[in-house]
Amino acid sequence: MKSFTKCLCFCLAFLLPLATYAKFTGEVFFFNTDPKKNIYELWITHIENAKNTRLLYKHIEDEDIWSFAIQKDGPLIVISAGPLSSDIYLIDRNRLRAGARNITKNRFNATGHVDISPNGDILFTNAEINAFPEVVVGLYLMPNDEVRKVKPEATLLKEGSIGFVRWSPDSEQFIYIDRFGTGLFLYNLRTGKDSLITKDKMYPTFSPDGKKLAFIYQPKIEPGVELEVISLETLYPELLPDNPNGNLRFGSPKWPTKSYLVYSKHNRQKKKTEHFVIRADGGGSPEQILEGMEDMFENGLPSFYLGNSTFAVEPTNRLTTVWGNLKTNTLK
Repeated sequence: MKSFTKCLCFCLAFLLPLATYAKFTGEVFFFNTDPKKNIYELWITHIENAKNTRLLYKHIEDEDIWSFAIQKDGPLIVISAGPLSSDIYLIDRNRLRAGARNITKNRFNATGHVDISPNGDILFTNAEINAFPEVVVGLYLMPNDEVRKVKPEATLLKEGSIGFVRWSPDSEQFIYIDRFGTGLFLYNLRTGKDSLITKDKMYPTFSPDGKKLAFIYQPKIEPGVELEVISLETLYPELLPDNPNGNLRFGSPKWPTKSYLVYSKHNRQKKKTEHFVIRADGGGSPEQILEGMEDMFENGLPSFYLGNSTFAVEPTNRLTTVWGNLKTNTLK
């Protein structure tokens, strides 16, 4: 009996971490780009099987991809891409063969950051380029009812240079960062007012209920990384990182479910970017995810977006002999 109990405890010691990890599953989207070869591709894989990777969408040649976002619990993908005068493209995963639809058509100078809400509303930023018709630089909103039109219009919400934007889960608010470092703001669509959250330049993510923000903080000297969480109801300053300037080598955090947070970390010894999932309540130890991607890219997978866990994806191309190309391509 003692022998059986000892064996059972030994087994549980290995099974419990796996059981915790097994609850976190889902799709992973990433871009594989190589300007020298005119390769601008969107790929999809899964956390539970990172090597089961396939091509989802191939973008237009000579149009670099600056930003993209995935609709939460929906079929839409938005892409900001182009040479100089870039545009916003919309992809419907239920109609992949229809390709990407250009919804701005050279009307907003150079588009930059883009995000899409669970409702299908699109936010995007733009920048001014030389020898181009005068267009106000700022942050634009394209509501979902406009997106369906042949020539959708966008409303200017904030004038000025914006460096980051992200929707809240309820599609009623969003956060943005001024490129000049003024701070991180929370904008309420119903009132049209925004509130300063912090003057530190950080790249946060909303909790699934929209009541908290998570930040990544990497000390300049220590090699570790810290996850900080702040409540939007209290805004306690002691919850914020003391020094946010060291997070430049880390991707923005992700909060896909109530129970889990995801963050990225650069391994200095391996010289590769690694990704981890950790319980949002702080319990347990971080579990590395997407380890299979390390073998596919020389420096690991620098960045990605999380999608849905149950979604029928129409394959556009099967993975055959492209791994050799993937290893040599530069992923932006």
